Amino acid sequence: MKTGFSARELTKEIKAAAIAGGAALVGVAAIESIPPCTPPLPVTKVMVDAHSVIVFAIPMLRGSIESPSLFSAMISTHATYREEELLTLRLGRLIEERGYRAALVVPASPIEMSRETKGLLGDISLRHVAIGAGLGTIGKNRLLLTHRWGPRVRLGAVVTNALLEADKPMEEELCGDCATCVQSCPAQALDTHTLKDAVKCLNKQQKWGMAAHIQFMQRLLDAPPEQQKAMLRDPEYWNLYQAQSVTLLYTCYECINCCPVGK
Repeated sequence: MKTGFSARELTKEIKAAAIAGGAALVGVAAIESIPPCTPPLPVTKVMVDAHSVIVFAIPMLRGSIESPSLFSAMISTHATYREEELLTLRLGRLIEERGYRAALVVPASPIEMSRETKGLLGDISLRHVAIGAGLGTIGKNRLLLTHRWGPRVRLGAVVTNALLEADKPMEEELCGDCATCVQSCPAQALDTHTLKDAVKCLNKQQKWGMAAHIQFMQRLLDAPPEQQKAMLRDPEYWNLYQAQSVTLLYTCYECINCCPVGK
């Protein structure tokens, strides 16, 4: 497809637009340079004829994620995700204005809710795409580590069929022998990289998530009518209701806050 733009020119324009739109880091990964993840999450799931993925990082607000107010941490996280959604849309429009196709990658939700995925897997792994684009490396906390911000970033991405100028993966290892996150994890979910441990993390991270909601509803259905009324007036239900209304509420930031990288 001829658009009048070279791969270098188009890549430069997209990166400049990402930075102008609020990204602190931006890179491009050729789909063949993205390291494999388990289970496999091929980029072609998002776009069959994909060639490149633009991935960017927006820093989290440290004062919020370190705040004694958990709600400050929650709202800043969701605000960052909304910022990413808008930025991916704008980058996608720019790419399509240049004659190519662009597909957005969901930064948080919605995601597939099935018995196989257990609501833990997106269409692609943004962390692995970020590695392929040279933004950082994955630490023992299973998060992307960047030089300046450590794991205190959120990722967004756009898949395109444009052949862009790809970046090289980072050769330096940022995590090293440190195990602070493993020792500090209140759910003890960082010893291995299994789905079981991911569920342990999720149960702690989303105190009022789907598992808690299901457990409450089971108890509610088994309770006599008078007890049901009392349960619906209990703050436990109010928090579950708020979580379902607002969206996922993260209730643990320990592995992010304790990481020494980028501090």
